[in-house]
Amino acid sequence: KEMDPFVERPEKQEQQPTLQLVLEERSETQDDRKRRYIRIAARCGHTFLSLFVLAGVCFNSNSPIYQAVESEDNLTVIVFVAMVVVPFTFYYVASLLNPGYVPIVAEEMAADRATLLKSTSNYYCRWCDQAQPMRSKHCRECNRCVRRFDHHCPWLGNCVGERNHRYFVLFLFFEDLLIFRCIGLAWDTSRSSGEALQWIQFNGILVICAIVLVIGALAVSALFC
Repeated sequence: KEMDPFVERPEKQEQQPTLQLVLEERSETQDDRKRRYIRIAARCGHTFLSLFVLAGVCFNSNSPIYQAVESEDNLTVIVFVAMVVVPFTFYYVASLLNPGYVPIVAEEMAADRATLLKSTSNYYCRWCDQAQPMRSKHCRECNRCVRRFDHHCPWLGNCVGERNHRYFVLFLFFEDLLIFRCIGLAWDTSRSSGEALQWIQFNGILVICAIVLVIGALAVSALFC
């Protein structure tokens, strides 16, 4: 049946470019595996070094913590255990939490890519090949854009961004308290001796722990500046 040419036809609405946020689904590349191994190595290194220092200043018959355990001074032991557990908890939360990665954007019904980008953002990431939200930055270590990017922390094996920044700051604060407490324990645990070889035999491990603690204190304190 022929349509009446004088009947008004509904005008076709022009479809505007739209964006749909989707999760990234891509096969793991060799670079991705390398980054994953580096993150695991950083976390294992932090854990091993922290446990080594804690063992050096605690598992010594002259250590105040060791003596507190022997004398059943539960309050001192509980406070010290809390000082150890809290920074470890915030460390792993900041390390394992998504720092605020910008989701991969899939373009649909976009006739002109330039028009699409202009309508969504004034910034463009040439590495991710997509529009970049305000106050976000591309991290070359993680190969992702991160919202409110602060920096990439190799000790965490993760970026510090929108979602884990508060946990990172709390980790630094409580880690500083633990470091200075361990320095005090190392000083109280050390023994004085007239002979150099005997002094090294008694305090060699404590000296190594003290050096690690001083370097850690300087590094952690510098991140607050």
